[in-house]
Amino acid sequence: MTGSAEYPFQYLEVVFWWVNNDALPRCFPFRIPLTSGKREETEGDAAVVTEDGTLKRLSKHDSYILDTLFDEIMTAFDKHVGECAKQLLKIPVLSEDFLPRLVDSMFNRLVRPCPMDRIQEPPKLFFTRLIHSVMALQSSAKPLIEDAFKLLISGPKPLVDTSADIRTQMALADFFAIHLINTEYKWEFDVDPNSPTRQSPSVVSAGLAALLRLSFHQNLLAHLPESVHSLIPPEPRVNNKYAEDPTPLYTEMTQLVRVKDADESAVLDKLSGVIATGSATAAQAIEEFMYALLQAGSRTPTHMTRVLELHSQVLPLTRPADPAEAQQYDLAIAGSVFEFFRYYPVRLACTFGALLDQEFVAATAVAEYILLKAEGGLREVLSNHCALEVLLELIPRCRRKVESLKATVGSYDGSAQEGDATVGDLKTRLERAQQTMVQLFNSVVGDLIAAYNGLDVDESFDDMRQCLVDLLLDICRTNLDLLPALQAPTSDTPPEMKAVMSNVEILV
Repeated sequence: MTGSAEYPFQYLEVVFWWVNNDALPRCFPFRIPLTSGKREETEGDAAVVTEDGTLKRLSKHDSYILDTLFDEIMTAFDKHVGECAKQLLKIPVLSEDFLPRLVDSMFNRLVRPCPMDRIQEPPKLFFTRLIHSVMALQSSAKPLIEDAFKLLISGPKPLVDTSADIRTQMALADFFAIHLINTEYKWEFDVDPNSPTRQSPSVVSAGLAALLRLSFHQNLLAHLPESVHSLIPPEPRVNNKYAEDPTPLYTEMTQLVRVKDADESAVLDKLSGVIATGSATAAQAIEEFMYALLQAGSRTPTHMTRVLELHSQVLPLTRPADPAEAQQYDLAIAGSVFEFFRYYPVRLACTFGALLDQEFVAATAVAEYILLKAEGGLREVLSNHCALEVLLELIPRCRRKVESLKATVGSYDGSAQEGDATVGDLKTRLERAQQTMVQLFNSVVGDLIAAYNGLDVDESFDDMRQCLVDLLLDICRTNLDLLPALQAPTSDTPPEMKAVMSNVEILV
């Protein structure tokens, strides 16, 4: 690379890929010029060298190589944020273009809707943490990082707004929240409707909602300017419908379900008796149990983890054998969690995560409840980023389980003897997990179609229809390997969703 310093030995790990043709990128990535775009507009295309040998500006060719090197390093060190930041800043390029192009590369990976090749993309949180790690190591990057973020969300038609990719909106909201925490809530807000540099209210509001997962509502009111107080969501709270009008069963459950001196056998006996006598269906009984359990664990996530551990046998042992009753049972569990924590986003996501990881609730029931059964209507659900996060994480969570089982089976394959019961059991579990993932994929797609068809034919619902189409696009393109198993569209499938499915199938 023109103008680069001689490469000392310790830099070989980040430049050795040059001599390996297999490591070269398989496509020319599209990048949004942010901070580096200003320099391109003012200084032309040719490389410019100063008297001290520093490149004031890289050529187009060298810029592309540097951008590609940034991408390779971020992919190679996607499990180690701190080391990745160090490796990026150690690249021996003496140019004023270096930091602007690095900032642009990190933000482009943060807002990229999906991988441009089929390499697994690191989670968005990785790039958020990486940007802040680079800022901590190189203080001169801070104004560039803030400028890049403002360029994405500012202006009459910002690059990222309500019409942007859902994951992109969520990623920028999380970045903004973490940035406000790291900078002690210092930010130049511009939410004046008449300002030409107005920052997108939807992104700012989503960022403040994400901030409530890291801070307290009182802190936001105390530290943020009054001009944005209207964008701060209400203080998080639980929503216990049995608190004001308790039933006899709920009252008894609150006495039995507790963090200290829990009596799981008494809970089981009571629920089994109620279900056996027909006083309540399994779904009704488990709903009241779940509200009592959620109330007992509502103080902190640690309390919730503990109360789930102490009552871990209740849900499996009271689950009905009949498939139809079991579906209603799972919907009751999913509905209890969603309605109880619908105004407490951070607890909503982590509680669903705990229940899904321990297989206390079926992922298909969670998707069905969120999209089709939630109280308050679909609009409220689609405006809740935590609810969308739960929905979008259902299949990846199932996929991680499949990958874990694959790795375990692979570790046994070389050493296990023929007919080993352990290996056979693991392979059976793996096949079952793979089938579950395919069923979940088809179920989520079916629920999205049903939610779309359930909307009134009215222009006021166009934004919700578009959001559902965007969700379908995201779920399809992030699960290309499952598309061959997707059930064929029926006559009920909306044309917009048929178009998404047919277009994404081209990528398989």
